[in-house]
Formats: sequence, structure tokens, C-alpha cells
Amino acid sequence: MIAKFNFMMFMGDDDMFFIGVFGITSKDKLLRDSQVECKECNSLLPKKVIKRYNTFHVFFIPTVRWNLNYFCACPSCKSVFEIKKEKGQAYEENPNEELTYWDLKTVKKGKPLRFCKVCGAQVDKTHTFCPNCGAKQ
Repeated sequence: MIAKFNFMMFMGDDDMFFIGVFGITSKDKLLRDSQVECKECNSLLPKKVIKRYNTFHVFFIPTVRWNLNYFCACPSCKSVFEIKKEKGQAYEENPNEELTYWDLKTVKKGKPLRFCKVCGAQVDKTHTFCPNCGAKQ
């Protein structure tokens, strides 16, 4: 006797592929902030360190993980940096581990922001004067 299964395929916006009871999904996990200097804008603002990986799940229980990557995002210029897998794992496991300027590999360059020295408003690079207070940049 041959059993006939009715599998339903689903492709969602969150990078999830689902057939019946099996599925593949991509996940991001926020680790902690790092005070590393940005390679693009030299900002020392805290940067979010993210762990990204794919999982295969059965009945929504993750069974296998692969394609593990670590990233760091600068809030000032919106640049994204990749962190080597070994360094990322050490950073995740050891709370005393810190990232350095040399641990970052640029993946996406952002647009550096400039701020007025007088009032602190955001000023476009092409402006000579602040649109908020009129101070010369």
C-alpha cells in the first residue's frame, strides 16, 4: 500500500522554506554591543554584534545549524562589517573578549554622517553652513 502525502510549500518574507514537517530558516541573534572603532567613520559609538545562521528544523524544532557568520553594524554611518568565525565565537563565549579595529572586514560601506559643532544637528557633507543654527562648518 502506498501512502500519499499532501505537502504544502510556503515561501515567506523571513527567508523560511517549509515543506510539510521540514523547514529551513535564517536566524539573527543579537549578542552584545562592542566599543570598537568604526573603519569607515572612526566613530566610537557602541556597535551591535550579530550572529547569523541557517537552521533545518523538523516540527519547528531546530536540528542542524550551518552557515554561521558574525557581523558588526555601525549606528553612525550604517556600515556593516564581517567578523572572522573564530573571533566571533570567542566574543560570544567569553564576556571579557573585545573586538578590535583589525577584526572588522568591510562588507557594506555606509554614508558617514556629519554633525554641527555648535548645535549638534545632522548636516549634509555638501553644506557649508548648518541648516539648524547657521554656524559655519
